Amino acid sequence: PPPDPLWSRGLGDVYKRQTVFVEVEPTRTAEFNAWYNDVHVPEVMDCPGFLTSIRYEEQGVDGKFMAMYQLEGQGALETEHFSKARGWKEMKPVVKTSSSAVWEHIFTAPPGRGSQAENKPNLLRFNRSSVEESHDSEFTAWYNNEHLSELLDCPGWLSASRYKALSGDYQYLATYDLSGQHAFETSDYLRARGFKSVETHVTAASTLTYKPIFKFNN
Repeated sequence: PPPDPLWSRGLGDVYKRQTVFVEVEPTRTAEFNAWYNDVHVPEVMDCPGFLTSIRYEEQGVDGKFMAMYQLEGQGALETEHFSKARGWKEMKPVVKTSSSAVWEHIFTAPPGRGSQAENKPNLLRFNRSSVEESHDSEFTAWYNNEHLSELLDCPGWLSASRYKALSGDYQYLATYDLSGQHAFETSDYLRARGFKSVETHVTAASTLTYKPIFKFNN
């Protein structure tokens, strides 16, 4: 069987996801992480509709983090309980920038040759994109039927899912569980990467790599 994903270990795809991005003063990351893990996450996870939370640190960058919450539905973000829990509060002077998005699952790719070594996931690849409306169907067909299968045949690429934005700056998100940094260094990956035939229709793109640093379960 394919390895459990870092994205939503043990849970199905019927739920919504919220991602929260934050950049903090690099000299105060220890203080910020202690507050986030010990105070903020438990407070948020006590809100109705919040199921799991995983925090990630961006690879190769100091002070940039992402928190991913799995929700029963968007209504979890609209409760009075959550309105009291949200926000940076005493950490506001530490935060340089922040943003958030909400995602709905649209596709999970079948496992390819990249997962056959039964490696455990250690990194999360987080690729966002937007596409011209007139080429949306073409983009989706290429991504689901060609691109993901090519990537999942690369060594170290263990699983992949796609999501559509319900709010945020990008239309689509693709997440990949990777066994490690070596997944970016193979000749197979160098051939598979990129938007190829649909590149001229892509209007925005962002590629990030994260390492999980904290997980909370309700």
